[in-house]
Amino acid sequence: LLLVDGQAMTSTNVLSWKPGQPFEAPGLKTLELQPDYRYDLETHSVELPEIALPMPVRSSL
Repeated sequence: LLLVDGQAMTSTNVLSWKPGQPFEAPGLKTLELQPDYRYDLETHSVELPEIALPMPVRSSL
């Protein structure tokens, strides 16, 4: 999943942009999230997936 976060973007040339010209957006972040990762929209941070630990095996001794 590719995520685009413009929360820290300070300016852009999107209104004057023309094909073949560079697109400028200082502060724009792009993140590629791996499966099971999450993105917190309030803190603007990536959250690691929870790791499911196997249940311990009880010994019969």
